[in-house]
Amino acid sequence: MASPLHKQVFSLVTGFCLDDQAVTLPAYRVRVRDGWVEVGPVTGSPDEERRYT
Repeated sequence: MASPLHKQVFSLVTGFCLDDQAVTLPAYRVRVRDGWVEVGPVTGSPDEERRYT
């Protein structure tokens, strides 16, 4: 994903800026289940695996 305003490129998987490692965005696990989009906790959070499996 690219920010046209700040000219930074981010990974959709990790949220890390590919141009500046000091900049990150929250990244969420998502899935489609029975026609519904489910959004899990922030990637890397302690509760991620326990609540979203």
